[in-house]
Amino acid sequence: MDISRFDPYEQIAAPVFVIAPDRNLTPRYIWTNTRWSDATGIAVADALGKTETSLFPGKNGLLAMDHQRAALTTGRSATYQVTRSWNGFSGPIRSDLSVVHDEDGAARYAVGTCFPVVAEACEPLPARQALSEAEQFVAIAAHDLRTPMRNIRTLTSLLRDDFVDHGDGKAELINLLDEVASKSSLMISDVLSYTEALVTPRGTEIIKVGELCEMLWDMLDPHRSVGFTYPNISIECDKAAFQIATRNLLDNAIKHNSLPGLAIDLTIEEEASGLKVTVRDNGSGFPAPERLFGAETGYQSEGGYGLMAVQRLLSARGGTISAHNASNPPGGAVSFTLKGCISQSAGQLGVSGSSLAAARRALR
Repeated sequence: MDISRFDPYEQIAAPVFVIAPDRNLTPRYIWTNTRWSDATGIAVADALGKTETSLFPGKNGLLAMDHQRAALTTGRSATYQVTRSWNGFSGPIRSDLSVVHDEDGAARYAVGTCFPVVAEACEPLPARQALSEAEQFVAIAAHDLRTPMRNIRTLTSLLRDDFVDHGDGKAELINLLDEVASKSSLMISDVLSYTEALVTPRGTEIIKVGELCEMLWDMLDPHRSVGFTYPNISIECDKAAFQIATRNLLDNAIKHNSLPGLAIDLTIEEEASGLKVTVRDNGSGFPAPERLFGAETGYQSEGGYGLMAVQRLLSARGGTISAHNASNPPGGAVSFTLKGCISQSAGQLGVSGSSLAAARRALR
């Protein structure tokens, strides 16, 4: 097994370990992140290939190993609690196991996270729920999707080598395949960024909105075919949450409005409770805006994973998000709130896609 696939777990600000069954179906450690090593005092190299009972002798080690074996045997995720010393804390430690299956449905390995129960009791319930769900997303998306997407891009590169274009559309299909794989990889990266943002400590930074919007514009609309205006201001807020939310809303506005002449306007207002960010477009609007951020069940959402992730992210940070259709001018609008303030203002930046195209023609 290529254990490099677990490297994204280093981004999670919590102890993470991976166990897999040996030939005798005995669970053994095959990977840990450095936070697990710091918490347990066991070097990463010393944990690899070991069982729970060899690392943590005694009744609690046996209890934990029984739960691990049951999870890998049944293929069902599990939660168990043991008592041990943990990063200066001595008491109950909760471990959550998420089982990952192979193509035949057998348990291939399990990803575990550990938390002192005292710390958990002080953590708001939405944050705990978001963390648990984010870990499951990472186990599925990062491990089971990232590598295949990278392999697809490699295969398209090989197909291009010595490819002779006969004008029968095969070259366009190869380019389309590469584009789909590339966009899927970006989505997976968003999942990882979302996970990291949920579990890292909250903090505020000064953000130059103009510079960030230019970067997002280059990423999402490299040909500058879409009009985009944004404020030339600096704000102070949670940078990870602001960037992830803004990127997803801009991406959705571009993806779901294919008509020519699309224009997007981003505004930021300072209110008593913090910042209100609104992304408006002159597209076709939403069929049912009230259902975009309604009550959720499981991982289903009318707006897809991107908007669901934004909602959970903002909720974990004490923010809100809502959508509505505008009438003058017509189009869709999504607004989110986030704790923060405007630190400097200097007008509006951005240029419409048509104006940019005209400017480029004039320079030729």
